[in-house]
Order: sequence, then structure tokens, then C-alpha cells
Amino acid sequence: QNIQADPDFEPWREHALERGFRAVAAIPLAYDETLYGVLCVYADRSEAFDGAEQELLAELGDDVAHAIHSLEVQAELREERRRLTRSERILDASGDPVYALDADGRFTYVNDALVELTGYDESELLGEHISIVVAEPDVDTGRAVIAALLRSDGQTHDTFEMDLVTADGECVACENRLALLPSDGGFAGTTGIIRDITHRKRRERELERRTDELEASTAQLEAQYRYLFEQAPVMAVVTRAEDGRPIVEDCNRQFVETLGYTRDDVLGRPLADFYTPDSRRELLGNGGYERALSGDFVREDRVLVTTDGETVETLLRAVPRRDAETDADGTLALFVDISERREIERQNERLEAFASVVSHDLRNPL
Repeated sequence: QNIQADPDFEPWREHALERGFRAVAAIPLAYDETLYGVLCVYADRSEAFDGAEQELLAELGDDVAHAIHSLEVQAELREERRRLTRSERILDASGDPVYALDADGRFTYVNDALVELTGYDESELLGEHISIVVAEPDVDTGRAVIAALLRSDGQTHDTFEMDLVTADGECVACENRLALLPSDGGFAGTTGIIRDITHRKRRERELERRTDELEASTAQLEAQYRYLFEQAPVMAVVTRAEDGRPIVEDCNRQFVETLGYTRDDVLGRPLADFYTPDSRRELLGNGGYERALSGDFVREDRVLVTTDGETVETLLRAVPRRDAETDADGTLALFVDISERREIERQNERLEAFASVVSHDLRNPL
């Protein structure tokens, strides 16, 4: 009230008196615990502000502080609207349908892409429950996803598939990337990005159909191969290479019946176990199996041994089996039983020898 006599005004007294100020009223501009500044009113006489004027100035300070606060709120709202508009434009430009739901599952936001996909107007969706476009089983799936997110430790989003029902009643296969809306506590709602996966589902069904057809064809071919393999009039053996040695992986009925074994007796054993020592040397010592793996093997004689120790003379034809990288990992060996033919050849040789002796004796009688 008295600038010249107030000791607390000492730092500013000289400058105030030079300007003719004799009294000053300082009114804080505060709103909701926020101090925006101080409003100072100067007078050219001491004791210029009585009680009524002080109350009036206090009200003026409150009004100014409220006005400043209102301007701040309006600026924040304009910035928030600007951000929302920018976000909406980005979401619309993305081309994917986007929505937001409140905690009760009602639409609070839909973009143009979702409006176009569902066939509903924006006004028909906002405020409606999501079940207007999603069947109840998929709504339950969404609830389960939300419950899992709320129980999780920090996870805020998940993806699941669902059918979206349009205004015309058409079901559209979709993928929903659902996320929890941020909140200060509790559950505030969800937002989601919808992706039409109709074409993907159609491709998956087509792929499944082709896979089923391929599996059926493969099974048919395998059955045909098995039938031909078993019914072949020659002994057939499939081998795999282990440390450069042939191991019997499969064989047909003709092989086991000719040698007197059961299939279980043969599978998993070295092929050399069924050879005579001489044939075994040809197989392993003289590079017979290596020639078969490389494809250089043509035809060679091999002698097999039965369970009774009898020998079976055969003509062997072996070809390599190749894996996906074209490296030979085994062979297919076909054994033709030529025992009878060899016996006939030996009998013919004996007959020819006997005829030669008889012929000689007839030409040279004693």
C-alpha cells in the first residue's frame, strides 16, 4: 500500500518512484493449483486499494487465470484433433479396416475401409455392439483373447481369425489384429486392424486339395510300385549305402522264397551275407558296389547262398538310387536265376565232349 515506506519493496523502490508509482497490488493468476503468473496493478497514491478494490482485483485475477486455462485447453484440444485427424488419414490411407470399441464392446470409431467392407454406414455402426458384424462364436473368441491379454504380463496385442458378417449377410474371412486401448487403470476397450484373408483362405483350400490329390496319387503309385516289386519274376533287392557297404533295406517275395529266408531275416543285413565268398569279393573287394552306385555297373554274375547252403547262380543288374541332391545313396539290384540255364549249358558241354570222344573213337577204331 505504500511503496516509499514498505521495507519489502526496497529492491524496486527507486524505479517505481521514478515512474510515479506509490502503491501496487499483486494478484496471482492461479487455476487448479497451476500458477500462470502475477497481475500487478500500480497506483499513483499510497493506500490506493481498499477492501472492495482488493476483492475486485482478486476476482479479476481468477477470471484471467481461468481464461488462460481455457485457452490452454482449447489449444490442447486443437492439437488432439489435429493428431486424431492425422491418425485417421493414415489409417484410411493404409487401406485396412480399423475400429475402436469401448469397454462394453461398442463401436467408438470406424474408418472408411471398415464401412466399405461391412456395407453399413458409419452412423449405423457407431454405438452398436460389435456383434452387429461378428457372429457370436467369434465374439466369444475375441473375449477370450482380451481376457488373455489382460492376464498377461505386458502383452498388449494378439491376432486371431474370424468371420465378418456384412450388411448383406455375406461372411468374409478376416484376420483381426486386436490391441488393448491404453488406460490409467482397468479396461478401457480395444482397437483392431482387420485384414480380408478371403483370397488367402481360398489359396489354402486349393493347396490342401492339391496336397490331398498328390498324396492320393503318391499312395496309388506306391501301391502300384509295391505290387510290381512283389510280383516281379526276378529277385529284387533295395540297398542303402553304409560306409561303402550295401545294407538290405527292402526285398521282394521272390528273393526270400528263393533263398529260403523270411523278410525279417533279410532286412537290415549286409547284402554280402547272402553271397558266396567269390561273389563277395566281387561286390566289395573288386569295386562291384562302387560301380553300381556310380551307374557304371552293367551285368555281372553273382552266386547267392540259400539257408540250406545251396548256391543259386544269378545274373545281376544293379542301378543307383538317388536322393534329392542326385547323390546315390543306394541301389536297386535285380537277380535273374540262371541256375537251370547254366545246368543246361553244362549238360550240353558234357554231351558235346562225349560226342567228340565217340566221334574220335569211331574214326580211330582199336
